[in-house]
Amino acid sequence: MEKNLTAPMDELLKLVKKFVDDLIVATLEGSEEEILAVFDNYHHNIKFTIEKESNNAVPSIDTLVIRNDRVDE
Repeated sequence: MEKNLTAPMDELLKLVKKFVDDLIVATLEGSEEEILAVFDNYHHNIKFTIEKESNNAVPSIDTLVIRNDRVDE
């Protein structure tokens, strides 16, 4: 499912990770609504929601995912 869903938006998506039935997606700023519309049109029985980042963090799967700009090599 993920490849079919995300392929047309590769240039907008920085990160896509799946855990059970949850996705965490990092996007180019300002593209969230466009991406949500594509996801919501994938299948009529599947609906997606957005949790936007606040103070460099976003809640996901009973956890707080914190963004930093460090690059690990």
